[in-house]
Amino acid sequence: MPEFVAPQKNSGAWKTKPTKVRVLNLRTREHLTMMYNPETLVIQEEPEWSEINIPGGGDSYYQFINGGSLTVPMTFFLNEWGEGGRLEAEKGYVEKAIRFLQEAKYPRPLTYGGRIVKTAPDLLRIFWGQVKFGEIDPRTQLVSPAPGLNVIVASLSVERSVFDSETGEALRAMVDVEFRRFTFV
Repeated sequence: MPEFVAPQKNSGAWKTKPTKVRVLNLRTREHLTMMYNPETLVIQEEPEWSEINIPGGGDSYYQFINGGSLTVPMTFFLNEWGEGGRLEAEKGYVEKAIRFLQEAKYPRPLTYGGRIVKTAPDLLRIFWGQVKFGEIDPRTQLVSPAPGLNVIVASLSVERSVFDSETGEALRAMVDVEFRRFTFV
């Protein structure tokens, strides 16, 4: 797993070494590693509350329903192309990475005894250095000390550019992914 590198101030500007995000598909055990070094990381949580009006009172009472969704939007720049031609990246890396995320987004049939019992998207676990995303351990209901977060791909947007003249495959792409937390019950 990549190591987190603390930012260092150099001539008035903060500089960091590029870090990587690793995405592990918990069903297939395949993984994808992508460069990721954002200026900011936004983690959005939306706990669900029920508003209960008190007759004759001016204020409402709020009852906690559940932890709601936690989303982590990330943008990845995938690149196989540099000034002097193809980079050292594995040939087909950009399309392979896009396909990995697209396949994880759609439900897959789950079978039991030869019957399809339900469909569900692939579960992924994202790792970014030692970042702890605030995942709740379902057994203890406490914040997990382990790095990473179990997620599904909630949305995916891909903008491809610079294409291989022989295969037509993209050599660069901007990929916006919204990961949504998934908690095992």
